[in-house]
Amino acid sequence: MIRTVRTALVLLLATGGPAACARQARVESGPADSAATDTATGTVRQVGNTPFVRTIVEDPSGAVRIVGPYESEISRLVGARVQAVGVIDSASRGRAMGPDLRASGYTILSVDGDRPTVGYLRRSDAGDFFLRTEEGHDVPLSSVSSALADQVGAKVWVVTNAQGAVARYGILKRP
Repeated sequence: MIRTVRTALVLLLATGGPAACARQARVESGPADSAATDTATGTVRQVGNTPFVRTIVEDPSGAVRIVGPYESEISRLVGARVQAVGVIDSASRGRAMGPDLRASGYTILSVDGDRPTVGYLRRSDAGDFFLRTEEGHDVPLSSVSSALADQVGAKVWVVTNAQGAVARYGILKRP
């Protein structure tokens, strides 16, 4: 009996312990001395039950839990494919649920197969709607619904048709 327990313990330690059995997300890292160099690319999901709901970015290799100031925005993108950028909390590595990524930014890669434009909803003095991107570009919008029109100043994503008519949108941060 003692020999069996000792053998099992040796095998457990040799394979990396219980964490070696857990799925871990693929996280790409840059140089150790640079800030915000870890990235996680995958589909946004929410897991857990209230009040313990967590936002994760998941790909076939596993998941990374999103924490930090961008978590609330990323949590509004359930089902979308994103690339989150930040720093992995070294204390969270090896956890069965995946490591924590303290996000310092993100890019929406696709929403239902379409690449959205992200920016702040604005309205000109003439009453025309446009999206001001974080790069400072203005993207004209047409066919803005009354529900979206009420969100002037909000950070949003939009998918438009070739004429600039809003086909779909989502609110990332209220005004």
